[in-house]
Amino acid sequence: MTHLSEQSAAVPAARVDTDQVRRTVKAVLGERRIGRPDLGSMEQHAHVAGLLRGQLALLLAAVGAQAPQMGGVTLATAEHVIACTDDALRVETAKSRTPDHLHDMAILARALLTLHELSAHARPLSSSART
Repeated sequence: MTHLSEQSAAVPAARVDTDQVRRTVKAVLGERRIGRPDLGSMEQHAHVAGLLRGQLALLLAAVGAQAPQMGGVTLATAEHVIACTDDALRVETAKSRTPDHLHDMAILARALLTLHELSAHARPLSSSART
């Protein structure tokens, strides 16, 4: 069993709330022209860390299930992001509340979300489209 297929078996299939993931990522990363926002109290950090950890687990399962249809650079990227996400989720809960780790988890969530959406909408080229 490959690393990707182990991930897809680790969490039961569930629907990824892509809008919620985007909102969480934006709350942590902010906007480019404004910069990273202040996430407030440690209680708020804990809440955001919990959201991100749950979202990462769902996205990890979804991308792992989609991986067999990926190829080339997309598959290599998925493998890299999945390995990094595994590492991020191994960090103990209390340490995952730091601003830097929240930032890292948000970056990983954004990357997994992109891979998930690319794979969900990917369609093979028809022979007529190649002419």
